[in-house]
Amino acid sequence: MKAADELVYTPNAIARSLITRRSNLVAVLISNLTNLYYPEVLSELSQQFARHGLRVLLFTLPHEGEVDKMVAQVWEYQVDGVIAAARLNPKQVAEFERRHIPFVLFNRTLRERTVNAVVCDQIEGARMLVSRLAGAGHKRFAMISGPKDSVVGQERMRGTREK
Repeated sequence: MKAADELVYTPNAIARSLITRRSNLVAVLISNLTNLYYPEVLSELSQQFARHGLRVLLFTLPHEGEVDKMVAQVWEYQVDGVIAAARLNPKQVAEFERRHIPFVLFNRTLRERTVNAVVCDQIEGARMLVSRLAGAGHKRFAMISGPKDSVVGQERMRGTREK
């Protein structure tokens, strides 16, 4: 221990991962940090993972449609899991399964199959908003949808229109 102190030795987490075959990294894929709650969610995720000895590796996408490029980078880091707040297609989901990397969709779902997901019902939320506005006597209002490739924005617009 004295020699380690003198050498200012610090264990190397990356080297340890070669032996344990665990990176202790969880990738978080987020498109467009336009959701005002994402910074709060990221902070809480980081704190909760840290309590279990895991670290968050953040991947931000300028547009949700560019997730292919980001997923390719995720493989390079040998992450132990993924939380995706971006649209994944069935081929990408199949690749996670082939690689045995657990993943959870955040604020997204897949219509094609059942996957682990934490979601709000964006469509019903928008319907409720429109109903309350109309119920209060409002006749003209607008919905700001966000980026065109945002799944959340698309679902909110759908709920607004389907009132």
